[in-house]
Amino acid sequence: MKNALIFLIFAVFLVAAFCCSTSPHSTAPTRMEKPVLKLRTMVLPFIDQAGLGAKKAGEVTEEFIGLLRGSPSLLIYEPPVSMRLGPTQDPEFGIVISPEIVRWAGNLQLNILVTGLIAPVDITTEKTGIWPMNDLQRVYHVAVIINAVDVNTGVLILSRVASRTESLPYYEYQGLDEGPITQQISRSLLAPILQELAATAIETFPGTPWTGKILGVENARIAINAGKDVGLQPGTRFEVFEPEEIPAHGKRSIYFPDKPIGEIEVVSVMDMDALAVTREGGPFFPGHFIRPKK
Repeated sequence: MKNALIFLIFAVFLVAAFCCSTSPHSTAPTRMEKPVLKLRTMVLPFIDQAGLGAKKAGEVTEEFIGLLRGSPSLLIYEPPVSMRLGPTQDPEFGIVISPEIVRWAGNLQLNILVTGLIAPVDITTEKTGIWPMNDLQRVYHVAVIINAVDVNTGVLILSRVASRTESLPYYEYQGLDEGPITQQISRSLLAPILQELAATAIETFPGTPWTGKILGVENARIAINAGKDVGLQPGTRFEVFEPEEIPAHGKRSIYFPDKPIGEIEVVSVMDMDALAVTREGGPFFPGHFIRPKK
């Protein structure tokens, strides 16, 4: 009996010790996750080839920007006022982004530049049903194209077309002015199109490696183009790369980070830039790429 009592007390002690060791209030150290830097992103005014008018095209751009703001990974920058008044780029750049515009975006220290094009509405006449009960329908096809480029490397990271269609009875609308009908249908179909494109962008952009640049080197201090705005913290380490230029089609070039040539560590963070010091390798120069060390 005495031995049984001793065994029971010992068993209770073991259970209590086990419960304490697995308690959610355990003081065991936890591993801190590295901060993920936000991607500075700008959406240029959508090019209107559907005849919506400047006001409606501007609203389409603003709606798309508003959808992108829902992503915690993106830091959205507004385009300059001169551009918001109307797109200044050639319409072809809704499909291929001009290298001049990419360089301009690089001077603004952006990571991603997005262009959009509202395509002309495609109208066809189609038969529906089975003879002799078939009928004619006017089918309106509305499409929007977006393209996004990694500003630092010049690589196209997203090119997507989204579209919707709507049909109207042919004879019921025969002889009516096609312009107002086309505009009304375009406006009704654009909302789901923009939602689809924004969802794709929000899913795709965070997969783009965060790439920055060295802005200057002076007195052992290295200025880089990342700051509090993107979530940078002191102590963050970056690998430094010397960019390798690869000529592309036309006057375009793609820049790939080659093998890392060293590491730097952030010691002071300002609003949009920071100062770092060399930890390994070098020498480092303005224009060298930086990427957070994994």
